[in-house]
Amino acid sequence: MKKRIISFILCVVMCCAIFPASAFAAGPEPKHEENLTPELLEALSNPVMPIAATNYETGNYYRQFKSCFTTGLNTYNYETCTGDQRHDIVLIARSQIGYHEGSNSNDLTGSSSGTANYTEYGRMARNNGAAWGGYFIYWLGLQVGYSQNLMWLSTVTFDKTKVKVGDLVLMRNGENLGIVIEKTSSTITILEGNYSDKVVATTYYLTDSRLSKYVSPSYGSWNPRLIYYSA
Repeated sequence: MKKRIISFILCVVMCCAIFPASAFAAGPEPKHEENLTPELLEALSNPVMPIAATNYETGNYYRQFKSCFTTGLNTYNYETCTGDQRHDIVLIARSQIGYHEGSNSNDLTGSSSGTANYTEYGRMARNNGAAWGGYFIYWLGLQVGYSQNLMWLSTVTFDKTKVKVGDLVLMRNGENLGIVIEKTSSTITILEGNYSDKVVATTYYLTDSRLSKYVSPSYGSWNPRLIYYSA
C-alpha cells in the first residue's frame, strides 16, 4: 500500500514539473465584471453598432439624425443617406447643428444649456465630461461605418485648392477638429463640435490663418442603415 502511495506522489510531482500551473491557464485574466457595462460590451464586440443613450433618443437631435435614414420620418432633412460616405457624413453632421452640451451624464438630449461637456458624442467615446470637439468627429465616422477613427488620421498643411466637402480641418493650430460642409470659390463652411459649447457651422475665407491643417479621408461606399438602436 505504501509503495502505491509513494508511486502516486512521484507521478504528481513529475507532472507538475513537466506541466507548470501556467501551462493550464485558460487565457488572460478577464476584466473585472463591474467594468464591463452592456454599452461597453456592445461597443467592444462591434464598434460600429453602438447603443444610443436613452436620453439622447428622446431629443430632437436624435430624431433629426434618424431622419437621415428613414424617409417616413424625414421631417428635418430633404434627403436621406445615399450610400456615399462622403455625402452621408456631411448630411448626418448637418442634422446635429445646434446640439448643446449638458450638465451631467443624464443631460444628453442636446437641448440643454449646460456647460459641463456632457454629450452623446463623448459618451460614445467613453470619456464623457471631457472636451468633445474631436469626439463629435469620431461619432460621425461611426454613423457611416468608416473603418478608422477619424480623430487620428494624419493631417497635412491646409490647401485651399484641394480641400473639399467632407474633409476634416484642424482648426486654430490644433485647438479643434471640424468637418467641411460647404465650399465656394472664396469661402469654406466648417462644422465644429464644442464651439461655444455647441455644434456650430462657421464660414471662413479660404485664406483664413485659423485653418491650420486638413485631411481628406478615404471615403467609399457603404450600406446606409440606422445603426443606433434602443438599449
